[in-house]
Order: sequence, then structure tokens, then C-alpha cells
Amino acid sequence: MSNSNGQLVPLDLGSLKPWVIECELEIEGTKQRFLLREPSEGAVTEYRRATMRGITYDQGEGKVTGVEGSADAEPQLVAACFFQVKKKESGSEYEVQVTERELRSWPGRIAKTLFDEIQARCPWLMGEETEEGLEKDIAAKTKRLEKLRKAREKGEAAEGTAKNSPQLTTTT
Repeated sequence: MSNSNGQLVPLDLGSLKPWVIECELEIEGTKQRFLLREPSEGAVTEYRRATMRGITYDQGEGKVTGVEGSADAEPQLVAACFFQVKKKESGSEYEVQVTERELRSWPGRIAKTLFDEIQARCPWLMGEETEEGLEKDIAAKTKRLEKLRKAREKGEAAEGTAKNSPQLTTTT
């Protein structure tokens, strides 16, 4: 990096410390510790590749006409960032990466919560955001919020929730 005079200026990477969130997940009545880590460049590249792989375009107008197979991208990314904290007999701790297969066996809302957290902390994940894209996201989330509130008013569980499924709590 150089300044306006063309002199080299040191690049300080000290403020770019990767983030880590400690999570607690109750599985079959037992609370277990997990860490959600910032995605590596490799994980981001695989995520982008998976989301782009199935996109089809109209050759004439260049518009997206379909997306196939990109549903695998989110659980792949989450699994690459999610680690269970275990203890050895000596009491020292070690981390084991949660497999995509294990993640897929849990309720979808857990993986979705983790993915949403990654996405919120990594706005660069899929490139630049646009005003139009954000407006669509807001409209979709507003619709989901209204549906959730209506279900709560009726005393019903919202779609996608269950009373006895694993619960996720996070601390930063």
C-alpha cells in the first residue's frame, strides 16, 4: 500500500483478527459447546462456487432463469465454520469440525441461524450488496415476521419450530 506521495505504508493486519462465537446447543437433553468461526478463504470460495454452479441464464437477455443445486452451499459453509468443543480425559479441550452430514440431521432452523450469523458478520460473502437486493431481503423477512406474529397470536407454533428439538444459544 502506498500513500499519495508514492511511499510504501505498512499494512496493519492486527485489526483483522478472525471472529469466533461460542455457542451452546442442547442435543437430546445434554448441553454441548460449539464454536462458530469466521469462514476461511477456502470455505468462502467453495460457498461461492456452489452458489454459482447451478445458475442458468437466458442467452438473449442475460437474465437468471433458474438456480439448481445451490441449496447445498449453506450447509457446506456452516459445516466448514462450526466446531464442537470436546474434553480429553486430562481435561484439556480440543475442537472437532461438525460434519455436513451431522449438521443436516439437525433441525433446519439451527443451520439457518448459524448461516444467518455468518452472513451478517461477512457482508462480503457474495460480493457487493445492491439497494434492490436489500429491499427484496427486507420484504421477504417482513413477510416471515408477519407470519410468525400471526401464528403466535393464534397460540400456534410457527412453521419450522418444534418443542423438543435441539436449541441453540450464542455468546460473543
